[in-house]
Amino acid sequence: MELANKIKEQAIRSGTNILEFKEVKTIEPSGKRVKAKTDEEKYNTYAAIIASGSIPKKLNVPGEEKYSGKGVSYCATCDWPLYRNRDKENWD
Repeated sequence: MELANKIKEQAIRSGTNILEFKEVKTIEPSGKRVKAKTDEEKYNTYAAIIASGSIPKKLNVPGEEKYSGKGVSYCATCDWPLYRNRDKENWD
């Protein structure tokens, strides 16, 4: 998260206009640009970052819910602190 915030801050310092929480209805390439439309506005830009989110695929095995976040994890970039400083041979 710290890296993402630093990237955002650098982009803002460079004059980038960052629009957050806009539901885009359509997006299409247009030469070297990207055209995006929301219900309210149209955008013509050189780049768009699409962060659509995700839902992890569950295994549906006994204990999965009980141990979710306590050994069962779905996101390496989110859950890495669970495994920091752990040796793979010593999972106590």
